[in-house]
Amino acid sequence: MGRKELERAEKIIITYLNNKAFTACALGFSRLEEGEFRRQNGYWGKRGRQKDDPFVDRDSLFDLASLTKPLFTLLSILCLIREKKTSWNERLESLLSNHSVPRDKKEITLRQLVSHYSGLPAHKEYYKRRPEGDGVLEHDRIVEWILEEPLEQRPGDRYVYSDLDYIILGKIIENISGEGMATYWRSRIGRRLSLNHHFYIAGEKQEDGHSFVSTSCDPGAGSNASAVVHDHNCRATGTILGHAGLFSTLDGVAALCECLMDSLRENSDNSCLDRRTLFSLFDTEAAGRWAHGFDVVTAKSSSGRYFSDKTIGHLGFTGTSFWIDLQRNLSVVLLTNRVVYEDTHEAIRRMRPLVHNGVLEEYLV
Repeated sequence: MGRKELERAEKIIITYLNNKAFTACALGFSRLEEGEFRRQNGYWGKRGRQKDDPFVDRDSLFDLASLTKPLFTLLSILCLIREKKTSWNERLESLLSNHSVPRDKKEITLRQLVSHYSGLPAHKEYYKRRPEGDGVLEHDRIVEWILEEPLEQRPGDRYVYSDLDYIILGKIIENISGEGMATYWRSRIGRRLSLNHHFYIAGEKQEDGHSFVSTSCDPGAGSNASAVVHDHNCRATGTILGHAGLFSTLDGVAALCECLMDSLRENSDNSCLDRRTLFSLFDTEAAGRWAHGFDVVTAKSSSGRYFSDKTIGHLGFTGTSFWIDLQRNLSVVLLTNRVVYEDTHEAIRRMRPLVHNGVLEEYLV
């Protein structure tokens, strides 16, 4: 299949690449036609800032940052619900039965955590409390600190996008499943979809052949012979947390997007995700801004002008994103390492909608 739908987007990407918005970019466009997914991929740039760094290719692993929330943590929660090990209305007091949950947080529900309605703060720099030297910050200790945080509003009152919500959800996955987060996700999602080889999870033993895209601002860091998580709290623990720590190739993210589209079809035989449970996610919250862990299209979102109102997605701080149009059965995945340079936040904000418009103008217009 040709790359016609990527031609306009390619010109935009090359412009931003030359202007040092990132060193590496991968773009995937997937659509369902006659019962089959047809995917086009494009790769641009190098894995790091050194002249001799390798070029990005289909085996390059990107730090997904907050895409970890929907693609790792939320999908794991959905599997636990399908296994009838928990429910949307279960409360934090029982979800974290092996922790001392303060009185003001006992009634927080699983649904409120997933939807960013817990009342917890957005972010805290817990990594600054790590032990002296190279000491590892324990996941359980971060959870204890979160439980000690004063609520900023009553649970259920107001949406606040919160890393803390998803760090708590990660611990809930371990508590309910009796397994580590990585083990549970790989057995319920990665293995069933035959995607484990496309993903690396922070804290795992590195497999031969993995090539990591650099997220370091240090020009001497090269192309990352090993994975370095950009998120400071996650890096301090040496393992994945519920909000960050997942790495993937472009094909890995694209395949999970296709899985979500496929699971929502009437005649799908996808056994990984339950259609009814997925549909329960898409009752939008916060004036149409969020749908239980996913972002939705708004006038100010990064999605551009062509996605339908039935579109869900998410952004990652490292310059990653995906959008899934459930009405048109298509998705666009954009992966970059924009944090490799110190001040490229505005550049990636400008580029994202232009790239999405470029892809869909070729396909829809």
